Amino acid sequence: MLNIHMVNIMNTMTQSIGTRGCFSSHRFSSPTASLSFQLPHLDHAKRRQLQQTVDILLTLTKPSMLILFGSHARENAQESVCGDVYEPLSRSFSGPSSSPFSSSFFSKSQPCFDLLAIVKNDGLAKKIERKDALFNAFKKQVETPVHLIVEDIHCVNRALSRGIPFYTDIFHEGKVLYDTNEYHLAHPFILSPSERYRAAKSDFEHWFSKALILRKSFTLHFLEQDYSEAAFLLHQIAERLYGTMLLVFSRYKSSSHDLRKLGLRAASLSSELAPSVLSVFPQTTEFEQRCFALLRSAYVNARYKPSFAISHAELTWLSERVWHLQALVEQCCRERIASYC
Repeated sequence: MLNIHMVNIMNTMTQSIGTRGCFSSHRFSSPTASLSFQLPHLDHAKRRQLQQTVDILLTLTKPSMLILFGSHARENAQESVCGDVYEPLSRSFSGPSSSPFSSSFFSKSQPCFDLLAIVKNDGLAKKIERKDALFNAFKKQVETPVHLIVEDIHCVNRALSRGIPFYTDIFHEGKVLYDTNEYHLAHPFILSPSERYRAAKSDFEHWFSKALILRKSFTLHFLEQDYSEAAFLLHQIAERLYGTMLLVFSRYKSSSHDLRKLGLRAASLSSELAPSVLSVFPQTTEFEQRCFALLRSAYVNARYKPSFAISHAELTWLSERVWHLQALVEQCCRERIASYC
């Protein structure tokens, strides 16, 4: 087996970042074993930024394998989705074109680099995900947002063996950016359309109904002017709505409670969906930014800090945005479930 070192992503356009999601002996091919594939939809600037991302990650962490997935890995992705303005998924869901994550890190309506880092055990995975220096470096040095998932090899192989679409899609569509050849990926089990239909339908009915039940509780606390509890419930509604979308589309729901991360993960499900998902919480004004920050923090602060405060106007605006998310999730998920038939 080759001793693989980091791929030079800034090679000429006739070379590849990695291989297509093919496998040899139940694994991805190594990134340097074949340079015949390309990512023609990525321009020079994107390739440079991706190289920066890999440099940072390999300098600060020691993954056994690093795989690019999502819109930037798909060869049929359209480069136009990286621009400042998106066309809405449907007219009924059109809204502000600015991203909900448009700080100095999250630039306007820009899909992120989706990366799966595979490590030897769960303890190391959690350690990397808590590494502030890593994510601070991404924010300061890489213009494109970076969405990093870190999993241990045993978790990934169990998921592949069970046919979890999130992982099987990565297996078939992902691009290996780095590989130590230390581990082999399991041969993926592919769910039939009827199996995916039943699973997606079950996930939607369970999690979407949970969000609707919480909406009733939110309304009660809002009318009683118990705004801190209402803010926590609104956070939970948004989290479950994002979770519903993730499960229906990929059968994978992140354990994160951070609405910014969940929104980015949902946006990466498809380049067609990204514009509508990213426009749910616009951040064009200080008021909008403050509101979203309050909602993100409500998961902890609204429950445990008596000093947490949110106004009627802030909560009203946030609830309108979450109901907008509810409508978007319902339409997109029902269409997705129907497609499995």
